[in-house]
Amino acid sequence: MTSSGKYVICSGFANVVSILDASSLSTLRTICTYGNWVASMCLYPTETKYVDKIFAITLNGDLTVSTFNEQAMLFTHEIRHRIDASTGLPEAKVEINRYDKSLLMTVQKRCCMIFAAKSGKVSLTSQIPCEDGKGSWKGGKFLSAATLLLWSSSTVYLYYLGPDGDVIRTSDLASVPSDAVVLFARGNLAYYVRNMNTGHSQGNSAVTLIAAFQDTKDHIDGTSIIAHVPGKQNGLHHVLSFRQGGAISQWTFFASLLGAQLRGVQLEILSGSQGPGAAYLPDADFTLQSLWPLSEDPAPKVVSVASVSNKYIAKGYENGEIRIIPVRCVFSDSAGDREEGAYLTLKGHIGPVTSIYAPHPRESGGRNVLLSGGMDCTVKVWNMDDGKLLASFLNHAEYVQGFVPIPSDAGQRLKSSIFSISKDRSIASIDLEDLRCCYRLTGHSHEIDSVHWRTLDEILVVACVDGTAYIWQLKTGHLDRIISGSDVDDILASCDGQVSCKSFGLGYQHVNIKKSISAFPIYTSEDDAPPLLAFQINTKRLISEIHGNQVLTPPATPPTNSALSRIHSQTQHPRRSSSLYSEHGSMDQSNIPSRPASPKPSAQHFSQNISHNFMDIFKSRPGSPSLLSSIGKSGSEREVSPAPSPKREEAETPRDENTKEPPDMEAVYALCAALMSWGLDNDLDSLCQERADFVRPGKHVAFGMRGANGYLSIFAPEKNPAADWMISSTVTAARLLNLLALTRPALSARGLEDQLSTIVTHYGTTLPSIVGRQFAFPSFSFLAKYWQDPIAEVQQVARTLFNSTLAKMGTEEKAAVIEYWRAHLPAISKKNTKMNTRAVIILGIVGSLQPDALNMRACKDVAESLDLLIREELRSVYRVAAVELLGSGFAIWEPHINGTSLLRTLINFSGLTTSTQSASGGAGSPTASPNPALIMVARQALVQIATINSALFISTLTFDLMHSKSATERAGSLKLLGMFIAKKPIILYPHLARIVEAIVKCLDPNQPQIRDSLQQIVTVNFAELVKTYPNVAFHHASQRLAVGTMEGIAIVYDVRIAARVQIMEGHTKPVAAVSFSPDGKLIATFSLEENTVRFWQPTGGFLGTLVGALTTGGATSGAAGVAALASVGGVGHMKSFRTFTLGPPPDTNTITPLDVVQGVKFEWNGERRVTLNSINGVQLAFTV
Repeated sequence: MTSSGKYVICSGFANVVSILDASSLSTLRTICTYGNWVASMCLYPTETKYVDKIFAITLNGDLTVSTFNEQAMLFTHEIRHRIDASTGLPEAKVEINRYDKSLLMTVQKRCCMIFAAKSGKVSLTSQIPCEDGKGSWKGGKFLSAATLLLWSSSTVYLYYLGPDGDVIRTSDLASVPSDAVVLFARGNLAYYVRNMNTGHSQGNSAVTLIAAFQDTKDHIDGTSIIAHVPGKQNGLHHVLSFRQGGAISQWTFFASLLGAQLRGVQLEILSGSQGPGAAYLPDADFTLQSLWPLSEDPAPKVVSVASVSNKYIAKGYENGEIRIIPVRCVFSDSAGDREEGAYLTLKGHIGPVTSIYAPHPRESGGRNVLLSGGMDCTVKVWNMDDGKLLASFLNHAEYVQGFVPIPSDAGQRLKSSIFSISKDRSIASIDLEDLRCCYRLTGHSHEIDSVHWRTLDEILVVACVDGTAYIWQLKTGHLDRIISGSDVDDILASCDGQVSCKSFGLGYQHVNIKKSISAFPIYTSEDDAPPLLAFQINTKRLISEIHGNQVLTPPATPPTNSALSRIHSQTQHPRRSSSLYSEHGSMDQSNIPSRPASPKPSAQHFSQNISHNFMDIFKSRPGSPSLLSSIGKSGSEREVSPAPSPKREEAETPRDENTKEPPDMEAVYALCAALMSWGLDNDLDSLCQERADFVRPGKHVAFGMRGANGYLSIFAPEKNPAADWMISSTVTAARLLNLLALTRPALSARGLEDQLSTIVTHYGTTLPSIVGRQFAFPSFSFLAKYWQDPIAEVQQVARTLFNSTLAKMGTEEKAAVIEYWRAHLPAISKKNTKMNTRAVIILGIVGSLQPDALNMRACKDVAESLDLLIREELRSVYRVAAVELLGSGFAIWEPHINGTSLLRTLINFSGLTTSTQSASGGAGSPTASPNPALIMVARQALVQIATINSALFISTLTFDLMHSKSATERAGSLKLLGMFIAKKPIILYPHLARIVEAIVKCLDPNQPQIRDSLQQIVTVNFAELVKTYPNVAFHHASQRLAVGTMEGIAIVYDVRIAARVQIMEGHTKPVAAVSFSPDGKLIATFSLEENTVRFWQPTGGFLGTLVGALTTGGATSGAAGVAALASVGGVGHMKSFRTFTLGPPPDTNTITPLDVVQGVKFEWNGERRVTLNSINGVQLAFTV
């Protein structure tokens, strides 16, 4: 990757170099810059921005030094040097000295060459032949400007690039000068030089061997893999040697540090010779077995495994048995308990069961079946309702490797069929509906890579790994022809579909992530049984299923940790055959709605849809006994032997494909317990076991994560339980998120809220103090992905962990985090990759939670980036998060963005109006279906902004109401006002005068089309205003509307002409209530702060009389007259004719607007009698 991080430069077995975009890995440019294939390449940045130096060695021996200009996308060759090909070019690797960039080395098969690149020339300075005689160098690495490690397959050497006379050896560590450079230190022995020179001269410079690290003779096998772990802080280095069979050797030493640093560390006295160049024996020898104590299951040994629904797994054994076992039993600490819990045992295979597959009923014509393949070359189909053998097929000459489901679009001839793949490179197609073998394809010369089909031509194309393709006719079942070369690509490109058949040992990459629980084996070699059983848990889906079977449809591209892995150990077997894609089937979820997220879900809500009488996993067809009935009340194991296949009845009704079974809560409990960290707190362990009924899992259980492309990261169990929380921030975040999100509904379903509170407090608050200083706090980047997750539990846990982690950070730590992510903000980097989007969300959360953490410049960059984010076509989850953060943190973002523009964007997102930017989550897609999450969050953000800056909100809304030329946009603003009147009336209370003015203007008779289209919604809003606010009144007969203002005046509008007709002046404080008398001849107003009541006699005057006369006539002439008069206008100012002072003004500091809105109103008891209801229950009657 280039120094800017924008591009990736790739080379290999081609004469070209490809330049890829680092964010998408798409090829931007291909350059033919080298004359041969490139064997190795390394890059380091120069002092010039966007210019990097590249060292490359080709297979013909050209060592080339080039510069790469990112902006021009141009390679410039500076130096080309031909090296000696007799030292084994095909093994060549090139490595730059990061401490002295004038030096580089090429690691070749029999010799390592050190070169100096100066003044446009490359010169050979040193040669280091392989010390192993007939062995060869495998790799090398510079440790400092003048020291390097070289290793063969069995020995590691430490060299100093200089004469032996420069090196001083001492056993008195205190005598090492403070400014000396320590080359190597181990025990009480140290090698150092007084000065380390850089920039080696031309010529054959001396090289001195300092130390060698070698295994014992019994361990040397010539196939070891060497790994070096550098010392980043105290100069402590580790070298590891990995050998076949799982044996590992480790050496530890100090290197590349100053003498003063050497005195500050403790050197343990280690065994081994200490002479110059002497070989040191390993400090530690261990095996994977010692790191991960795999449990020994009783015979027979497990050979294959597959998941059956979400509750059971099927295990195939070496003696030919298949056992159906509940998921919860797998996590037991006792191997015997794990096997005794079997619900069903199927017997029929002779020899090991090499593969198992449980198809979805959609794939098997509605049947509830299990397929198994064995070392006896047979494929058997089992009825999972009663455990009987339905059919047995002998289609292959060698053992069955696995099964591949055929998609429904493969054509009628392959409908409800499945492929079985054999070691003999043959394929058989089995119809699971009619239970017959349709095709048997043999004679393939190499391992099968994939199967393709062309529906109309009814042909099947089998592609092999050697590039050949076999074309089979489905009508006759015969081989049509064999093709190779470029014709293969043309044939495969013309096919309608395909399924992959390769990588039998990599089934974990193809597991169905849509299932809540999936099981699959992990293999370590071709001929051994799987030592590990992995459980992939889709936590979000599992939580949805707990909540009343409401299952979320996963995204097309799963997140990097869309599932977790639970590892269960098995003993090895001398033969193995992979279960091929045993989880490749999919479940139909198109008609299942997403469960809306609730910000504060209650325990009662969690448990209200939970059924305690779960249906059994195997649903029986009519006339078939259920699994539980065959087991009996004791739950003992039932053996089923082969029986004649029953003839399938015509009246059979396939199971409903959309029926979703609830999860086995015992399995959910077992998963929660496996996610916990046992042994850290004895009191918590007791609570979990005794009061929460958790069963402590076995020591063979470990935690893992599923990453990109299905790759797994599995962490071996640690003897110290605290070590589980020291691995990395991402691992901590993933484990805590899944644990807390899954434990909450599991315990709430049983009414164990008190125990849940204790567990949440332990893992969410006190865990860091228990683990200590090495605790890896949860990753902000990981948690930010789930800030707007649609699953309420996941969203709430992610937010809680983020807030808790941020609260525990010191000022310097926060500043470092902010500075790191600030560089990735789109406002600075001018890029819009996933990394940039994540940076916006993280810093947006930080700013919203702790505004003081961001300085003014960072605040501006975050605000601008958030504003950019909501206007980009991104995944809706990121846009939703940005909208929420803009609303919650508007107080700190407002000075740096256009608040009015933001409000209009949010109104468009709110779903209240139709605009060019819809609420569907994308710009310019008004016809797309709205995004409910975006609509909800946009409305919430509008409320938050209106609360923070009501003046901005009201001014924007009223301006759009009065000046928008579109009736649709005005209707959206009116709907938004209606929402605020109903839900947040206090926000509008100080601005009622402006709001009423804007609404009245929507009825302007000079715009008849807008008036007619908005009349209904305006009427609704007026009714809500009068109903909600005591200082707004309407008289129906005269069509007049009165509103009291904060300035002490009352304004009367005639809605027929959409204009003011009278202004009542007299109060000097806000008018708290206004009301028309029943006949409309009197208006009463009350000012709470003045504690006075005034009465007014509104007169229509000449204008009002004329308007009334015109509107009583014909509709057409009346409307025209009103429009004409509205353009003339005419507002009368009026004084009250009677005033009542009710006493001294009350203390308004203790009175809230809500008290006024809810406690003050007029009630007319006649044409001249009115009662005033004031706050604190005061009632006063007036007769005028």
